[in-house]
Amino acid sequence: MDAAVLDHTLDTLAADDLSSATDAELHARVLTMLRGRVRLDGLLYATIDVWDSRSIWSGDGSKSPASRLKAETGIAKADASTIVRRSRKLRSMPLVAAAVIVGRLQPGCVDAMFDARKLCADIFDQHEQALVDACVGIGVDEARRVIRNWIRHHDPDGDEKKAKKRHGERQLSAAATFDGMVHLNGLLPAVGGQEFLAELNRLERQLYDHDQNTNSPRTAGQRRADALVLMSQRSATLDIDEYHAGRSPRISLILVLGMNTAEHLCETLAGVPIPAFGIVPTLSRCDIERIWFDGPDQPITTSPRRTFTGALRNAIQVRDQRCTHPSVCDAPAQYCDIDHIDEHANGGSTSLDNGRVHCPRHNRNPQLRNATPTGWRIRRPPRGWIPHTPDRQHPDDEEDGDGPDEPRSPGTVGDDGR
Repeated sequence: MDAAVLDHTLDTLAADDLSSATDAELHARVLTMLRGRVRLDGLLYATIDVWDSRSIWSGDGSKSPASRLKAETGIAKADASTIVRRSRKLRSMPLVAAAVIVGRLQPGCVDAMFDARKLCADIFDQHEQALVDACVGIGVDEARRVIRNWIRHHDPDGDEKKAKKRHGERQLSAAATFDGMVHLNGLLPAVGGQEFLAELNRLERQLYDHDQNTNSPRTAGQRRADALVLMSQRSATLDIDEYHAGRSPRISLILVLGMNTAEHLCETLAGVPIPAFGIVPTLSRCDIERIWFDGPDQPITTSPRRTFTGALRNAIQVRDQRCTHPSVCDAPAQYCDIDHIDEHANGGSTSLDNGRVHCPRHNRNPQLRNATPTGWRIRRPPRGWIPHTPDRQHPDDEEDGDGPDEPRSPGTVGDDGR
């Protein structure tokens, strides 16, 4: 391809007068350019693969492909390495590569696909097209969840081994800087890390409310730093006898039973995977609640561990998982409000059928709440859904539909981190 042709196209786009474009034209332009960028990335990977396999990069004495790309384009070496690695991964996944080139599959899915190929090498080639089809149109985050569920189904032992290996990589360093600040860097274990995040986010929200009331100028990052200090101060005031007496923080563990929940999932309410072996040591401080589902979306009973309001709220959170606003909001359910579909002031009941998860902004801002999105949107497959593959045709598939086109269904284990 003549580089002059690409340069001419880009020059033409750059010369357009955007000030005269309508809102609809600008929106369409943004979407077209982003989709074109996906295709261009795919073509770049294919070209880099040939360039790399011929060792063209070594012609000037460069030690690696990434070094050559950095030297001649100014791109960060880490970004160049990512491009080269993905091009090499796609070399072994021709169907994935073809989907990326034509823009059907986001480049961000490549790494997860390659992990699936490594862990399930004996069947991946047979299932590659089914995985590609399952990940089209659902977005990178959802695609990674689908691929992870497929790995769990076909190689549960391998997934557990990987989780244990990752658990062994936990570490934390904390060092004072020259001017007295403290620099942190670390990796926390899955279960304990989720507890840490839940408490950090809870305190940050409290500090946010305080800032709103006092007109304080702290940023979100500053509030999190102050929340971490507050956690240490509270820990220092905790009597050791109280801790050994069993007064450590409780974990709410929700067991979800029913249709589409037998995929051996163990994850937080927000969909973050948790290794099963990590749950066992915490069982002594878990408050366990079970929720039965009749079909993919309808809870039929809850255990009376909490008040009716508490159990009802948990059932709706587990069912919806995230904010259900049609704009495809990703706010996790534990940080959202439970909203009446038919307003309570107009006679709407406080019930499962009339409740939904809405994030605070979509629930409390009338302009956002009542906005009706237009155009194509990514789909959300049910949590725990596994794509239909040559060896997997569940007898209940006809009842549940084909997965991504159906409404979301509950997971199996939720943990709110508290």
